[in-house]
Formats: sequence, structure tokens, C-alpha cells
Amino acid sequence: MTSPIWIASEQRYESLEEFQQRLRSDHEQCLAQIKDNLGVKPLAYAFPYGNFGQFQHRAIVTRPINLSLVSERYRLAFIFGNLALNTRNSDPHRLNRLHVQAGWSGRELLGGSKMPGRRAR
Repeated sequence: MTSPIWIASEQRYESLEEFQQRLRSDHEQCLAQIKDNLGVKPLAYAFPYGNFGQFQHRAIVTRPINLSLVSERYRLAFIFGNLALNTRNSDPHRLNRLHVQAGWSGRELLGGSKMPGRRAR
């Protein structure tokens, strides 16, 4: 989702228009499959591996394409970023994922009193 693909038979990368159409088609197919399997339209989207191209210098053109396609279909989108917190002023299509620690209990995941640095409620 972050880079045009190499078309070996033509010895070239796909054009920007081909890339946009492929991404649009991927998004439409995925959304249709989710709706068919669950019977509802999802509210949020999580970019695969949290990556919409924000870490690749060469993806400067593809970043806005990815964000635009997701914002057309979902109210929220989650990325992998360097910021720890989301606020009411955060872009709803660039929300940071929570980095869950492998050792967290269910209570800790939900913000319970055993989280390091948190006081009991």
C-alpha cells in the first residue's frame, strides 16, 4: 500500500493512476468482504503494520493517496507513529495505535490500577 509495484513484463513501475486504481480497488474489495462476513460496515481502519508510507522518503506521493482513500470509507484510522497520545485535536485518520506490552493483563490493558506509574482509582 505504500509503493507502486514493478511490472516485470513491461519493465516499469505502475503509473500513479494505476497505483491509485489498485489501492482504490483493494480498499473496496476489503470493505466488501468485511461487510459480507460481519454484516456491518466497520467504523475504523488500521493500516497494515500501521504504515501508510510515513516512514519512507520515496512514499511522499502515496501518503496522501492512502489517507484520502481511508478517509472516504472510515471515520477513524490508526497508524504506527512516534506520538504516544491521541487527543480530541488529533486527526481522526492518523490516530496512534496503542503499543500493547506482551506482559499486560486484561486489566492493565484497560487502564487498571496495576499499570506502572498509575495510581489506583
